[in-house]
Amino acid sequence: VCCHGGMAPGSISPTLEQAQSLQEKGFALLPQGLPEWQGFEFVEQYHRRYAQRINEYLANNKKRWFEEADWDDDTSASQRPGAVVAKELTAQLEKEDAGIYVYATHASYSDYIEDWSGPRFYVSLVEAAQRRGKAPRAPDGIASALWAHAEDRVGTYVTEMGWTAVPPESDAQELHADICCSWKKVPMPR
Repeated sequence: VCCHGGMAPGSISPTLEQAQSLQEKGFALLPQGLPEWQGFEFVEQYHRRYAQRINEYLANNKKRWFEEADWDDDTSASQRPGAVVAKELTAQLEKEDAGIYVYATHASYSDYIEDWSGPRFYVSLVEAAQRRGKAPRAPDGIASALWAHAEDRVGTYVTEMGWTAVPPESDAQELHADICCSWKKVPMPR
C-alpha cells in the first residue's frame, strides 16, 4: 500500500477502485493517507522510533552484506544477502527487549548478472504486537480491501506486521511466493 502525506485524520475506507488495485496489481495508492486502524498506528509508531537507527546500521554494514553465515538453519534464509548483518542487528534489539526481529528476506535480483545483487530486509513487529495481546479487528472497509472474498474475511488473522527496509537503487526483488499453511488439508487452496 502506497501512501502520500502520512496519516490522515478521520476514518477513511479504501474505495472500490483502490481495493481492486490492491487485489489485481498488488498495490493501491492512498493519496489521503492510511485509513484509521490501530494496527497501522502501531507500525507507524515503531517505524518512527526505530527505522532511522535500523537503516543506519544496515547501511553502515554494507561491506558485509554478502558475508556468508556460519550457521545453518535448514532454510535458504541463512544464505541470503544481508543475513549475517540482520541477525546481529536483531541480537542488539533483543538486548533492549524491543520485540523486533530483522531478517534478510528474498533478495534483490539483477537480470543483467542473473544473480542476487543485494539484500532486502524485513523488520518484523509480530513479537512486539503479540505482547500487546489480541490485535483489534480491521475495520470493515480495510478488511474488504485486504480480503476481497467474504469467506476469506471469516477467521482472518495477521501473519506479518512491520516494514521492509530496501537499500536505495536496489534491483527488483527476486520472484518468489510467500505461501504457508500448517494444516494437513488446506481449506482454501487458492
